[in-house]
Amino acid sequence: MAKAYCVYKKQNTRGTKTCSFSGAVHPVVLVGLFALFLAGIGYVYALNRSAVGGYAVRDLETEIVELRKEQKRLEIEAAERRSLARIETGAKDREMQPVSEPRVLSGHHSYALR
Repeated sequence: MAKAYCVYKKQNTRGTKTCSFSGAVHPVVLVGLFALFLAGIGYVYALNRSAVGGYAVRDLETEIVELRKEQKRLEIEAAERRSLARIETGAKDREMQPVSEPRVLSGHHSYALR
């Protein structure tokens, strides 16, 4: 039941027919070459994908470093703005006077509700 894959048949001088494979490629070899070709394409695709992923990770890592630096800078700036020395200089710049004796409003007087 085996098929003979022949490009052309020729007869010998004895009268028997022989099959010639000159210039022909067996179908199993074609399937093997096609599978090898697909495996090569898959390998190049996977390699390219991992390389692109590596670049994306590196970009995100540098962005994280920059954001951490900015966070530290903003924390220092917030601490400076909350400091008592800054509040005192701001009060002097606005020509505010210290209160000698604070008045406490008690009750429900009309001037306290305004």
